[in-house]
Amino acid sequence: FSRMVARDIANLELTLKLVEKLVPRATTLLSEANNLYVIGNNKSYGAAIYLYHLLQGVRPRVHMIHPWNRRTATEMDDGDVLIACIFLRYSRETVRIMKYASRRHVPVIAITDGGGHPLLRSVAVSLVAQTDSSTLYPSLVAPLALIQLLAAEVAAANPDVARTALSAAESFFDGREFLSR
Repeated sequence: FSRMVARDIANLELTLKLVEKLVPRATTLLSEANNLYVIGNNKSYGAAIYLYHLLQGVRPRVHMIHPWNRRTATEMDDGDVLIACIFLRYSRETVRIMKYASRRHVPVIAITDGGGHPLLRSVAVSLVAQTDSSTLYPSLVAPLALIQLLAAEVAAANPDVARTALSAAESFFDGREFLSR
């Protein structure tokens, strides 16, 4: 377990170095977009759902392009942004939708495990998060930390919008039978 934790700490440190100059550009795109579209398939789906959940909590008009309902992608237009979570074993469907977005002049932000992939040629911002692991499976600790950072930066960029979105979510949960702390 200690080797795994040490590897994740190293992943976090390297990810910070790789993305710290790119996060402001990504934040601007995410904050100023009319609509945000999030996609991730296969092993990237969990990270994409987490990103969708966090962004939906701090701004309006966030849409998930689910593997079973890709038609949502056809709604992307100028002024929107696509955020693609794409990790090894890269989904052809995600790559197709990234290319589709680029053809429609929709900027693409990629959260990925490698910056040199040909599939990233047309992205506006490529945020590389280290996924090295001492186990059989890639570690998603650094990508999930990066996702949390992006959501926090979007909230900080438009605090009034974030406050409104958070208040709307809280009012939905008031009086319902949800567990709390």
